[in-house]
Amino acid sequence: MCQPPLRHTIDNLYISMESKTPSLPPKKNAQAISTPFFHFKNRNKSSNFFKPAIPFEPHQNGGPDIQKQAGSAPSTPCASSVAIGALAPFNHSNLSASQKDNWGTYLGVTSQMSVGPGTDHSGHCMKETLTTISNNCPSQVYNRDGNTTSPCTGNKCLDINRYGSAGDSATGSTLSDGPTSFIDLHRTRFRTSLLEGSGVSSCSVVCQQSYSCDRTHPATGNFKITRNFQADTHTKADGTTVPITTGNVKKETIATTP
Repeated sequence: MCQPPLRHTIDNLYISMESKTPSLPPKKNAQAISTPFFHFKNRNKSSNFFKPAIPFEPHQNGGPDIQKQAGSAPSTPCASSVAIGALAPFNHSNLSASQKDNWGTYLGVTSQMSVGPGTDHSGHCMKETLTTISNNCPSQVYNRDGNTTSPCTGNKCLDINRYGSAGDSATGSTLSDGPTSFIDLHRTRFRTSLLEGSGVSSCSVVCQQSYSCDRTHPATGNFKITRNFQADTHTKADGTTVPITTGNVKKETIATTP
């Protein structure tokens, strides 16, 4: 799964990281991840919960919200390197007409991340770590209904070769995983415009991201995720014009200094 951080879910379902399963569940198409929900990604163990469809899902990092579960150790080796395989950016303009009326803020990028050096790393997960590089957005972008989040927070362990196809189904921005890849979704969406009444028409947040295999083995590869928020307007089906927040989310490799 930078990006900022109150975020996503799948079928209003939560499976604890401590739950026991003898093997990975079958692949599933990630169409379900577009279901609105309330997800605290920067939660601690005591605050793990999901609530069904309510209009608050600002910033998201990470893939579908079923994380690596405890069980028998996989026979494949842990990955030691991560690189960007493919990117599928999207924003408010990519939504259908009806969905455009439903969302006041919508932007993100689906990233397919390649792992190595082996030919099969199935059964492992890559835990993300995020830190803030810069942020010039107003506080209201991260404060809604009394819930405040920090700009860059992430602690999900994203499964390799788990879902088949995943990403943002509402815009068709999905990519495939496999034995040497996993999906990391960075999305910000909210029912109203996050920049409305903020006093600014644009702002940006830059996060640095790295991964560790199975949460304990750091992998090579560092990445920069930039969220560029842009105020705009949308004309609804009934002819009324409403403010929206659109923009783009970019993910790129941070070059290693020799």
